[in-house]
Amino acid sequence: MEQDRTSSIQSDIENWRGRPLETFQIIVNLIASTTTKGGLTVRCVGAGNSCERGIKVSDKELKALNMTRNEWHGEWNYVIVPHTVSDT
Repeated sequence: MEQDRTSSIQSDIENWRGRPLETFQIIVNLIASTTTKGGLTVRCVGAGNSCERGIKVSDKELKALNMTRNEWHGEWNYVIVPHTVSDT
């Protein structure tokens, strides 16, 4: 399974290399159009907000996030959702 996913993703990356990532919208569109032979699809939307560069996030702030890491490369693949009233 991982080999199939890896080869499919590698193919997508090579296609991305053929088109310059010049704008935020191009990047969002390329990510959103990602699929694999196994049926994986990716949802991606841009928030439209600009963020200040160089902001440092402390370990305490990072631990406070409601974040679930995926088993497969959790350092890259994770979900962050807002806290609910019962979480606080």
